[in-house]
Amino acid sequence: MMASLPTTPTVQFDVDVSDSSLYGIEDVDAYVVSRNATGLKTEEVTVSYDQEAFFLGEITPEPGFTILSTDTSTPGQIKVKLSSSGATFSTTAETRMFKIAMKSRAVNKTARIETSAGFATDSAGNVLPVIFGGENIALTYKVGDVNLDGYITVADLAMAASTYGSYTHLMSFADVNGDELVDDTDLALIAGLIQKPVIADGGYGYSMDLTQGGSARASSSHWNYNYYQPKFAFDGDTTSGFYWNAGTKVPSGWLEYDLRIRQMPVNKYSLLWQLHTGFESYMPKDWTFEGWDGWNQSWVVLDSKQGVTNWVTGNKQEFTFENNVAYDKYRINISASNNASYVGVGEMEMFSKIGASPAVGLDITRVDAAAGGAWNVAQGETFDASLIVHNYGNMQAEDATVTFDTNKLEFVEAVPVRAGVKIVKQDSSVPGKLRFVLANTGQTEDLNPGERTQLIKLTFKVKEGASGWVNLSMPLDSAWVGNWYGADFNATEQGAGLEVVQR
Repeated sequence: MMASLPTTPTVQFDVDVSDSSLYGIEDVDAYVVSRNATGLKTEEVTVSYDQEAFFLGEITPEPGFTILSTDTSTPGQIKVKLSSSGATFSTTAETRMFKIAMKSRAVNKTARIETSAGFATDSAGNVLPVIFGGENIALTYKVGDVNLDGYITVADLAMAASTYGSYTHLMSFADVNGDELVDDTDLALIAGLIQKPVIADGGYGYSMDLTQGGSARASSSHWNYNYYQPKFAFDGDTTSGFYWNAGTKVPSGWLEYDLRIRQMPVNKYSLLWQLHTGFESYMPKDWTFEGWDGWNQSWVVLDSKQGVTNWVTGNKQEFTFENNVAYDKYRINISASNNASYVGVGEMEMFSKIGASPAVGLDITRVDAAAGGAWNVAQGETFDASLIVHNYGNMQAEDATVTFDTNKLEFVEAVPVRAGVKIVKQDSSVPGKLRFVLANTGQTEDLNPGERTQLIKLTFKVKEGASGWVNLSMPLDSAWVGNWYGADFNATEQGAGLEVVQR
């Protein structure tokens, strides 16, 4: 019986990705790794990727490796030649050789990044057999999500309205029907998909959470990356148990967010520890909150905290500071946590203060009502009311709901009164409830934040037999506005009453 020959494990060139689920345009790192390798000297590997799913970025070697050449001339392929020292690469475990930085495209498909060809040589010049592998990535995108924050809200309509009558590649997502012109059809398609924003509200005088549609990075992350990625600290999910963790025996580090909405200065941020009761000590104790000065290539300290120890699972803490500079990205730079071995952040949000008189509102006022006077109207008569905004600037879309008593009033019509204002959706399917989605395609910068501006005129008729007071009202959380930067605002609401009298 012939003795079997000893076998050497086959070298594998594989791909590990930083995230297997991407939305819109997100950063993803593809690490090309080797397994079952001992004392390799050179490596040549071809990586294949779907060009319809990814933009190709920078290719960089991992420690211990040198990239000798890179060839991207074949569409959808990257051929890389490397050298490595035997001492560095004497391992039978997984070793990262180089990183490919990519961005996902806004598509709905499952795409693959994989090694497809290559070979390796050892220090003696022997060519070793190689097998290949890769990973699938699920890419998703919602049509109408212009600001790529995962939701379709009035802010998306505002961005589309800001480019109405034109087309730019920077605002290509506003062109919903793909005809290279943002027009009434696109506005109507977006308006038909709009839902109430579910992102965090910064409270009276502040925007909603600005950490939407951007990208997160950190100084380091725990080896179990599927559960502890930087982006989990900005996903708004307080029940998943996923959060950012800097790693074992790493009690300090930084967590950064590169904003997509960059025109609004951040003046407030919040921190929260979620779900994992008993591990609140992972939260920061000492830190600075910083903004990135791209001109001077340096971080600017905007806020500083020391000795914060009172973290309770599920309790959000907010921190405010003065700032009038709209930095592109911000970070919390943690010098110490409340734990000797770990630091983590469950959820983090950022907000912008919206003016010295921070009221953004929609209310109803009768056009011909005398200032401070009673509203009198007789049975059978019609009257006009105006949908009005005030404390308002750079806003280009509104979503407002008006309610009225159908036993006393009959709705007649609604017409725009301000140039460029379009009623892109009007819903009266529920008796006594009118919902208007408006796009301001004209000039908005001339709106004085301290004045009241009429957008549309509403006409009602008083029914026969009506008496007493009737109200035109706006329920709580019935008014939202969006600015051309792609930010949502929860507007304050005000209604109005009138008295039916005998003529």
